[in-house]
Amino acid sequence: MFSLVPICYALFLASTGQKVKVLGVTLSAMSLGAGLSAIYWLPAMTTQEFIFIEDQKTGEWWYYGNWFLLTPVEVVTPG
Repeated sequence: MFSLVPICYALFLASTGQKVKVLGVTLSAMSLGAGLSAIYWLPAMTTQEFIFIEDQKTGEWWYYGNWFLLTPVEVVTPG
């Protein structure tokens, strides 16, 4: 949804004769950014069947207070 903002901003600031070139550079930069970020979102999207959100909401192992600052401490889980 936000991807239209940089495009409109670039077209708004571009001079009349440079709009096509600026649009091409902006779209290329956005495509490069999406491609570089794929190293994070592609594995996240393709391995979702191995994630169990309900298991992470309950239990002492998944409670964030037990692993705060990478040190397991004895904390009573909520709920």
